[in-house]
Amino acid sequence: MTKKDLTKKEQITIKNDIVENIKEQVLYDIDKEIKNNIKAKTEDYKKEIKETLISEINDEINLAIKREEKRFIRGKNIALFKKNIIILILLAVIGYFGYCLYDVKYFKFMQNYAENVVTEPVIDKENSEKNEVIKDEQWYLDNYSYLLNTAHITLNNDNINAYYLYSQDHDIKDIRNAYLLNMAYKNLPENAIKTSSSTITISSEDLNNAFQKTFYDLEYTPTNFTYDCLNFTYNESKNRYNAENAQCLPAHNEIVETIDKIYEEDQTIYIETYATLYNNEEKNCYAFDDLFTPIVTNIEKEQIAENSKKLNKYQYVYELIDNNYYLKNINKLK
Repeated sequence: MTKKDLTKKEQITIKNDIVENIKEQVLYDIDKEIKNNIKAKTEDYKKEIKETLISEINDEINLAIKREEKRFIRGKNIALFKKNIIILILLAVIGYFGYCLYDVKYFKFMQNYAENVVTEPVIDKENSEKNEVIKDEQWYLDNYSYLLNTAHITLNNDNINAYYLYSQDHDIKDIRNAYLLNMAYKNLPENAIKTSSSTITISSEDLNNAFQKTFYDLEYTPTNFTYDCLNFTYNESKNRYNAENAQCLPAHNEIVETIDKIYEEDQTIYIETYATLYNNEEKNCYAFDDLFTPIVTNIEKEQIAENSKKLNKYQYVYELIDNNYYLKNINKLK
């Protein structure tokens, strides 16, 4: 069928259908485009509104924080100011009452009261028992064996004069002055001994001080004395002692003395010893009563203590005076 075969009415109907289809397609495309544009714009607006709101909220928060900080600081300063005012008022009140008490001599009264009050000392029994000193034999050896040094003289042991203190009983007041000066010489400070290549000099004043330190109330008398191999001569005009500087040679004989025990009675210290004269060449021991017949033969020095019962025995007595112990006498027990 050709175009010619269609009636005019049919042709109009076909044209209207085509136009309607085109219109619907155009409207659909326009609607779709509008919706897409609106969606995109909406997303942009939402993002922009969100950022704007966040920024404004942050600004408001920061502003609120700053306002609160200022208010807090202002309130703190006011509170501190009030506190200082209260402290000043309290100090003024205390000062006023203190002045009032002083004015009525209250403090003097309290001082007199305190001086008349006797308080009992607080004793920690538990700790005092723990710290209690046990004065056994070892304790006395540790604390008082040094005293024996004050009772020894320093002389060449090949010379019989060195055995003077071991010969018999001696009261300190009866010991020869030259021996007392020998014993006091050991207490001289080093700077009191003036040494040159040829002489040794000490002042009488320095030796007197050492003498009093050693013997307390004994009377000091300047005389000649010997210390080891040094022979000190007293110069009265210069009030000093001089000795020729000499190198002291070791002796063949040696006094060996061992502490047996130390004990205390009535503030008096007793030191008991065993002593002998030991010949280093012969390796023999001699009693001070007989320097020619050995009492123990052919032993080493370390073995002397094993033979203590055969040796001479002595007792040194030290008296307590002004918190110090001083030699009182030497007793020969055996």
